[in-house]
Amino acid sequence: MIRRLTMTTPVPLPMLVTPLLLFALANPGHAAETAPAELEPVPLGTRTLPEGVREVISDGQDRTALAVTVYLRGPAVFRETREIGLPDEPARLVLTDVPEHIDAGTVSLDSEHLPRVGAVAFTPGDLDEEGLLRHHLGSEIRYRAGADRTWERGYLLAFDADEVIVATDEAVYPLPRGSETRFAFPERPPRLHGRPTLELAIDSERGGTHPANLAYRSEGLTWHPDYQLRVIEDAEPRLDGYARVENETGIDLQQARLSLIGASLGDAPVRTLARAESVTADRLDGLPRFQTAEPHDLLAGRSHRIQLFSQTPDAFDRYHRLRSNAGAEPDRPQHSPARRVASWQAGTDLPPGRVTLLTGPPGAAEPVGEGRIPGTAAGDEIEVELGPAFTVTGERTLRERRALETTEGFEAAWRIRLRNRGEAATRIELEERFPGHWELLETSHEPERAEGRWALWDLALEADDETTLEYRVRVEREE
Repeated sequence: MIRRLTMTTPVPLPMLVTPLLLFALANPGHAAETAPAELEPVPLGTRTLPEGVREVISDGQDRTALAVTVYLRGPAVFRETREIGLPDEPARLVLTDVPEHIDAGTVSLDSEHLPRVGAVAFTPGDLDEEGLLRHHLGSEIRYRAGADRTWERGYLLAFDADEVIVATDEAVYPLPRGSETRFAFPERPPRLHGRPTLELAIDSERGGTHPANLAYRSEGLTWHPDYQLRVIEDAEPRLDGYARVENETGIDLQQARLSLIGASLGDAPVRTLARAESVTADRLDGLPRFQTAEPHDLLAGRSHRIQLFSQTPDAFDRYHRLRSNAGAEPDRPQHSPARRVASWQAGTDLPPGRVTLLTGPPGAAEPVGEGRIPGTAAGDEIEVELGPAFTVTGERTLRERRALETTEGFEAAWRIRLRNRGEAATRIELEERFPGHWELLETSHEPERAEGRWALWDLALEADDETTLEYRVRVEREE
C-alpha cells in the first residue's frame, strides 16, 4: 500500500544543514553534477530524547564476561556482564555488539544500579532504503532516474514496493524502484541502526558505573553431539565425545564460557533464564549438561569442535545381529548381511548423536562404520548398530508352510544358515519376528529369550565357520 502524506498548503524548501547541501544550494549548477556524499553516522548523543532522559551507549568493549547456555538445535541463553555508567534518573540504554536473532521478550538487566526496565526494543539492523524512505516521507531528498541522468531534488510524497512519488517545482513524478533509480538522503535517521541493537528504557535508583548483568535468549547458536568409538586390536576401546557448535549469530563470541544442554529447550525448564549462578553439577533439572573448563572463541559463521570427554566404555562388547520375519513367504533362499553392533554401559550422560567407528593405530585411524547413539543416562546399557558386515551373512530358506485348518494362521519350517568368513570369532544375535500368537514346535537350538512376538537366538561362530538353525513354528493370527 502507498504511504501518503496529505498536504493542504505548499511545502517550502527546508534549509538543509549539512555543509555539502549548503554548498549545493548556493551553486545549483554544480550540484547537478555532483553525486551525493556517503552518509556519515550521526553521533548517537545528538538524538532527540524526552526531557529529562539521557542516552547511554554500550558496545562490546564494555563486556567483561560472557557465558552462554546452548540447547540441542538451539536456542541459546546469553548472560553477559558489561561495565556501564548510568544516571540515577530515566535513561535510554543502547546496546550494540549483540546477536542478530534476539528474542526481546526474554531480555533482563540486573546490577547495583537497581534498574527498572520499562521497555525493550530490538532490531537486527534497519538502516536500509525502506527505513530511509519512511523516515524522510514529506522531506526533500535527491534522486537519479538512471545511470546517465543528473541528480535532482524533490519532496518525497509517497512510496511502496514498486514506486516512489516525488514532487518538484514543475510536477509530481512517479519513479520506479529498481536498479536504475537511486536515492540520496540529507541525514541518517538517529533511530535507525546499521547493525543489531538493543534499546532499553530504564530508570535507575543508583547512578554511577557498575557491572551490569544482561541476559537474553537468541537463535543462531546451536550444538550437536558427535562421538568417536575407537576399537583397536589388543587395546582397550575408547569413546570420545565432542560438541559441534555452529555460530550463526552474526557476531564473534570472544572468551565465552559454554554450558551445553543435551536436550531441546522445549524439554528444559524455563527457570534456566534466571541470572547466572555457580553450578558444578553434571545435570540441570535432570537434563545432561557439559560445561567447558576454559572459555572459547566462537567466530561468526564458523563450525567449532570442542572435546567433551574421553573414556573407556565399561562392559564393552561387539557382535552381529540378524533380524527376520517368520511370516514372510519367499519362493527362494534369501541372503542378507548381518549388522555390526557395539554395546557398553554408559559412563556419562550421552545426548543423542552420531557415532563413528574407527579402527587402526593413533594418527592413522580409519572410519569403518557409523550409527546413532540414542539419548542414554549414565549407568544405562547402550547398544548401537554400526552398519552391515561384509563377512558375516545369513541365508534363510522356507522349507515348508501350510495354513491351519481350525483357525486363521499357519505352520512354517525354516532353515537359517549363518556364515562367518572373518578372521576372528564372533557371536550372532538372530531375532525372529512372528505375526501373531506363536509356539515353537521344534528347534535345533533353544532361544536365549522369547518375549511378545519375537524370539532371540544367541549363536557363537569361530573364524571361517558356519552353523545352521532349524525350527518349526505355529502362528495364530489375531482377529
